[in-house]
Amino acid sequence: MSDPKLRQLFLSWRLDSYKFAREACGLNGPTPGLDALSNQQIEGCRHISLLTTAKWKLALGQPMTETEKIYSKKIGISIMSGQGTGKDFWVGLHILWFLSCFEFPIIGATAPTQHQLKDVLWSQIYKIANRRKEDGSYYFVLRDKFEIQADKVYMKEYEGKQWYAVARTTNAKGSADEQAETLAGLHEHNLMLPIDEATGVPDPVFKPFDGAMTQECNFGVLIFNPTRSTGYAIRSQFQDREHWVCLRWNAEESDIVTKASIEEKARRHGRDSNFFRIRVLGLPPSVGSDELIPWDWVMDAVNRDVQPMDDDPLIFIIDVGAGGDDTALCRRKGPQVMPFEVTNIAEPEILTNWLLRRILTEEPRFAFIDPIGVGWGIAGHLTDRVKNGVTEIIGVNVAEAAAEDARFSRLRDELWWKTREEFEARTISIPDDPLLIDELTAIKVDQERLDGKIKVEGKRDLRKRIDSPNRADTIMMSQFYGKFYIRKMAQKKKAKHEAQPSWRVT
Repeated sequence: MSDPKLRQLFLSWRLDSYKFAREACGLNGPTPGLDALSNQQIEGCRHISLLTTAKWKLALGQPMTETEKIYSKKIGISIMSGQGTGKDFWVGLHILWFLSCFEFPIIGATAPTQHQLKDVLWSQIYKIANRRKEDGSYYFVLRDKFEIQADKVYMKEYEGKQWYAVARTTNAKGSADEQAETLAGLHEHNLMLPIDEATGVPDPVFKPFDGAMTQECNFGVLIFNPTRSTGYAIRSQFQDREHWVCLRWNAEESDIVTKASIEEKARRHGRDSNFFRIRVLGLPPSVGSDELIPWDWVMDAVNRDVQPMDDDPLIFIIDVGAGGDDTALCRRKGPQVMPFEVTNIAEPEILTNWLLRRILTEEPRFAFIDPIGVGWGIAGHLTDRVKNGVTEIIGVNVAEAAAEDARFSRLRDELWWKTREEFEARTISIPDDPLLIDELTAIKVDQERLDGKIKVEGKRDLRKRIDSPNRADTIMMSQFYGKFYIRKMAQKKKAKHEAQPSWRVT
């Protein structure tokens, strides 16, 4: 770069990523979240600019302020955030900033899933780089210098062999050694390693941060919604915070998150819930002595790699909504809970037909349904009309006595406890469904029982804090399939079909 004025401009951008955002990317409008950065994103710009400047000053032996001396020794920047604060946009912006303003940089980005890395983070790079003005020209002044591919962004002059950012998906099913190779082999004077949704990334992936980033301007960027209370990302904010620049973006303090959306989360989940704590406040889940299923157990079960056995039957579990609540249909095969299907159909005959079409098409071996209240009529209609010789409609009345009545107050309490045991034993896989996760982790145990029996919080009390837990109730009812229930029922009825063994006892 021979032009002194141009060189000075790029240096000013390098020292101030917020200036780069405004002048090089056109993010200088009046509306945060649309054509300008938010208050928290601007704060992040200040810290990452200070971090990189301090590292280069240390390398060049230049005088530093006391703050720069502290920042020069940091591993990187860790941002723990609520949802909707624009953290992926901020990382996408700084990938372009680092590529544009530093010489021969390498960026290795990763995330727990390909969806998060490419559909979320990489899409933000596309969004920033391809914004156009009314005349059709790009806001990003260096757009013609870069090639943007599905998993790589690079300076065209170097054809992707140097001066690039690459997306590397974490292999969650791989061995620790394989996971440690995710970001291995990347070495350069200017090296940036962004990790998106870092709480979902296995610890071995962070191995480069433990002493391998030794050149002048090498640093990590961790961004995450703190859905777990353990792991490398969480430690970067707590036990190991002295080694990181630590920021927390509370959605209540963001100028791009609406107050209406926050109030709706508070209404649906309660301000004291882990859901609100994690998704809004940007804080890790708290562990209460009265919670039935700890948050970490539930998060560990999301998309867990456990496979059903060949003879595990397909089961439908139906929780019929009442009083405006949705009806939830859960499909389960062995340890695998499949994505939910939900409807707000209130008319019993139409709802029966909706369920009937799915039962006759997919032919589950059993369809469990809550027969209490409005579910009674639906269960009766399905029993009368399902004559396919395959599916047995079974009402699960959780108000009945438990099989172990000396230990549990009711069948509902027994089934919930078996649900807890399944999460504890790591023998269940659930979909990544925020509502399901919130419902499962909201259930509490009544610790004031005087008779010594296990009693789970009643649905009436639960609904004072959150909406009706329809999805979670289907997981609970799925426990009805087990040696103590279906086999006993099959023997009593001398049913045509022999009951299948439980995946928990095979």
